Amino acid sequence: AMLVSAALCVLGGAVAFRWMSTWLQHALYPERGRALRAVQGLVAAVDAGTARPQQVEQALASTLRDPGLRIGYRSLLDGTPLTLDGAPFRPGPGPLAPVRVHGQQIGTISCSAARVKPPPAAVVQAAAPLIAAARMRAAVARASAELQASRQRILTAADAERRRIERDLHDGVQQRLVALGMRLRMLQDSPAAGAPVTTALEAAIAEIATAVVELRHLAHGLRPQVLDEGLGPALVHLCQRTPGGHRTGPARPARARTGRDHR
Repeated sequence: AMLVSAALCVLGGAVAFRWMSTWLQHALYPERGRALRAVQGLVAAVDAGTARPQQVEQALASTLRDPGLRIGYRSLLDGTPLTLDGAPFRPGPGPLAPVRVHGQQIGTISCSAARVKPPPAAVVQAAAPLIAAARMRAAVARASAELQASRQRILTAADAERRRIERDLHDGVQQRLVALGMRLRMLQDSPAAGAPVTTALEAAIAEIATAVVELRHLAHGLRPQVLDEGLGPALVHLCQRTPGGHRTGPARPARARTGRDHR
């Protein structure tokens, strides 16, 4: 009976000590108790997706009754001290509390001049994971914004280069081909041109017209839709578009094959 009574007393004393310790801490240090409860509630809300880690500053400022409290962290990208809002961080005139994660300082809790002591160590330790999460989110958001800006710059440069190529083709090669086609047309209409010459000039003019169309497609960056069907149908289509490519019959002289037909 004595042993059972002693064991019950020990168990009861342990439970009572824990309860009394918690009650004494809340009674003697009400500020720390309020801040710990607020931080723990915010952690649960962040895990549930109903709050953001950046709200830890507001929670600490409210529970510690220090409206001038500010939290700064070192950027993961370049180490720049920033606030949770992304602005440059400048410590206030009050006491400072370093925020450490795995022994490495990642930020600082800065109090206003109205506060004499820094936040309790238990509160700073409980808030450290939220500050680290806010730091990580800010780094991801900044990297994403820089990536988007880089993609926009690349697209802008590519569009400017495409426009330059289009302008050069239109003002240079295309104009020369058009002028050459007009000269050939004038030769075709001359009285001295015979039937064979007229036929050859007609084929050359058709070739020039095809080249002008292809240049326009190239300048506008258009991809031939016939390529979606494969290379074979695309080659057949190209041969059908080429003047004389649809003809069948005996082989032509070597002079004709080295030009248009060879291509």
